[in-house]
Amino acid sequence: MFSKKDLEIKTSELSEKGRMELASNARNAWVDLINNIELAGEEVGLSVDQIERMLGNLREYLQMLFLALDNHRSDVSELEAEMLNRSFRLTSEEEELSPQAYMALYRTAQKQQGELESQLEKVFETFMPMSHAWIVSCRDPYVASEDPMLKFVEALGKAVTSDDLRVTEHETRQLAKITAAVRAVAAKLESGALGDKPAEAAPEDPLDEGDDSVAITAPGDKPAPVSAPVSAPAREPSPEALRASLAKLHELIGLKGVKQEVETLANLAKVILMRREHGMPVPDIGLHAVFSGNPGTGKTTVARIVADIYFNLGMLSKGHLVEVDRAGLVANYVGQTATKTAAVVRSALGGVLFIDEAYALAQLASEQDFGREAIDTLLKLMEDHRDDLVVIVAGYQAPMESFLGSNPGLRSRFQRYIAFENYTPEELLQIFELQASKLAYTLDSDAREAAATVLAARLAANPQSFANGREARNLFERCIAMQANRVCADPNISKEALSRITVEDVRQAAAN
Repeated sequence: MFSKKDLEIKTSELSEKGRMELASNARNAWVDLINNIELAGEEVGLSVDQIERMLGNLREYLQMLFLALDNHRSDVSELEAEMLNRSFRLTSEEEELSPQAYMALYRTAQKQQGELESQLEKVFETFMPMSHAWIVSCRDPYVASEDPMLKFVEALGKAVTSDDLRVTEHETRQLAKITAAVRAVAAKLESGALGDKPAEAAPEDPLDEGDDSVAITAPGDKPAPVSAPVSAPAREPSPEALRASLAKLHELIGLKGVKQEVETLANLAKVILMRREHGMPVPDIGLHAVFSGNPGTGKTTVARIVADIYFNLGMLSKGHLVEVDRAGLVANYVGQTATKTAAVVRSALGGVLFIDEAYALAQLASEQDFGREAIDTLLKLMEDHRDDLVVIVAGYQAPMESFLGSNPGLRSRFQRYIAFENYTPEELLQIFELQASKLAYTLDSDAREAAATVLAARLAANPQSFANGREARNLFERCIAMQANRVCADPNISKEALSRITVEDVRQAAAN
């Protein structure tokens, strides 16, 4: 039985800061889990899209599972949404779900709680062997109690059950079921009882068993498979894949200057390779880069595309992206930061290491801060692995300048600077309309004008820290929440009305 004592939480004494620390612990465990699964997926030849679909399904499944923990909840509060957003967040630019979005997941979780629980072990048996395989491939021993899925589930359990400052008996019983399922799979992996699937067969999809399966995709979407054949061949660089990566870059809204800079990087890499093939001297030009700009400007998305471009040019052996921030590099005690940073760099070899809010590594003036130790370790490893590692550091422009000036080696290592400007009002409206189109919503003409006015006003009011694409997505989410309040009062609502967003929906969304 997973008791309240096991949670190690005295909820009556837990401060808001303490709750946020629990969410931060869950977030770090999520990053570790994601990195393990991504690396294992790359190792067996899964495409980036396949891995992203798998992880998207896993995220939504776990969100629903933990929302279902609390059977007395009547709605999802701002605090509960923040706890889940922090727990599942990878970078500061990653899209956050609103309380309304979590409420929709919660209603689904209530209806499907039995199915969710019945799928527990099968879902974990799909994902955990992937991270197990990666750990073993690195010649590290697999220890059941250290399994990244188990550590994440336990950390998330502490965060979610403490969000309302109380832990109920129901919550501990439900959490016991979840952790018991993870531990059972971890024990099988440690003992060797859970072997690899046959090479010629794809692993069974535990979330796709007919009409009674647990659907964890967006409403109206066809559930995506959460697994793929582990026998898939490793991907190879190709001109076609390179063209596809560049096309994906140019399909992004806005970012004209960024696209030009990335094209220049790609052309530079091509020329270096051609000179090398002809036996000519190769200029000593680093490919590490600084991405500076406000949140929501697509820095993480572009970094992922850059990783693909370098892979398909033959500059990187794997082309995966490992995302991390200060918390993923810096430890709490003397002597641990160098080891932690080295482990992250090792996981990124052959690909791109993306350090979000990198300036946080150098912001504390105290000599006891371990951020500087992380920087020193990173600089050495960047030099040691310069032929098969690209590091991209990202953050607000002014703090990034201070970061680069904090250590003499930083500015010399990072020779490429790409500025991500705020989106224009027109581009913000395009992002808003794209969100609507994806979910089959239509905008009245005056609603479109109102959304454009709201986004332009918010950009003008706060250009230095404007959230850009995230701001447009958040406004859209508020609009559909206001539309839901409006149409639910009509018992004979039509399909057309369900898809229509009016000017009043936009005005109410902007006011809330």
